[in-house]
Amino acid sequence: MSDIAVDLTLRQRKLFVEAKMHRTRVVDAAAGDLDAAIERTVLEGAEAALVQPAVGQTDHSKVVAAIIETRPDFVFNTLIGTSAYRFYREFRASCIAHGIDQPAEIPVVSCSLSEPELHEIGPGAMDGHLSSSVYFSTIGNETNRAFVGAYDRLYPDGPGVCADAEASYISVKLLAAAIASAGGEEVEAIRKAVPAQKLEAPQGLVRIDSETFHASLTPRIGKSGGDGRFQVVYQAREPVAADPYLVHTSPRYAVHSGLPRARLVS
Repeated sequence: MSDIAVDLTLRQRKLFVEAKMHRTRVVDAAAGDLDAAIERTVLEGAEAALVQPAVGQTDHSKVVAAIIETRPDFVFNTLIGTSAYRFYREFRASCIAHGIDQPAEIPVVSCSLSEPELHEIGPGAMDGHLSSSVYFSTIGNETNRAFVGAYDRLYPDGPGVCADAEASYISVKLLAAAIASAGGEEVEAIRKAVPAQKLEAPQGLVRIDSETFHASLTPRIGKSGGDGRFQVVYQAREPVAADPYLVHTSPRYAVHSGLPRARLVS
């Protein structure tokens, strides 16, 4: 899992949360640059609990009750689909019943929550959630504004544009550029042409890594609003190089150089 930095924005003293593997760190960012703030760790946190319900489970009452009792600094949610939508609604309702301002006191953080899913959650519980993504529909560049406008005209009844739609769009654009560069439909020629392509996409500059054939993308954190959209509260200064196998960003997975040593036994 990549590090994520989250601007909670609703407290007098802003807190950013960096979630990494199964541990958390809270860092002070009261006044200043986010990247510098992440380096100034002021408190080592601990995982309060790890719950892994079955896909499709919709009764989260016991989990929600445990969260309310434990009062963690935040909830890292990996539920998907109906399970996730039901959890958001149940959790918000329980917080309201206990007099808890859920977005401010126990925010929910996700790496998969997107704009169409906010509408599935519903107007009573869609706001105040934090999501990590490379794309949100509110990104303020001309390319994205044109993309969102064209998408909305093509699909006026929804669902709204999201990271999945943008990924599909840029994939086709990059493939078309590679085919044109290769001068034909020979697969190996197209494959060799792919890393040479770059695209000013709705999310910003996108390149394909020549070693992994994965894209270098710009990480962002968005906070959901009652209008079913995310406002970007943090973004990296530039695209981050692809590391799909965690070779470079996670030392315990790093490739060791040199040949293994033989151990002789008698």
